[in-house]
Amino acid sequence: DLSVLSAENSIVFSFFGEIGESARKQSELEGITYPTLQNCLSSISSQLRENDILLLSPGGTSWDEFKNFEDRGQFFKNWILSKFYNDQAR
Repeated sequence: DLSVLSAENSIVFSFFGEIGESARKQSELEGITYPTLQNCLSSISSQLRENDILLLSPGGTSWDEFKNFEDRGQFFKNWILSKFYNDQAR
């Protein structure tokens, strides 16, 4: 039951990919569904403020976009580094 998470005003839920809309509906959490992780991150990054936390916590597969969870994690890491740390320390 994820409903306890929706009570947190500071948590924003986003869904992406082929199963994004299905995951949003099944979780019963309010959020936006994006076609890709890149679209999702680009949209979210424009809303981030200093000291905000961006957590990638996938609850399903994303085989439509990545070959495995490691590939997805590496994409996320590289995106964060390039967006916020100017490609430092990959």
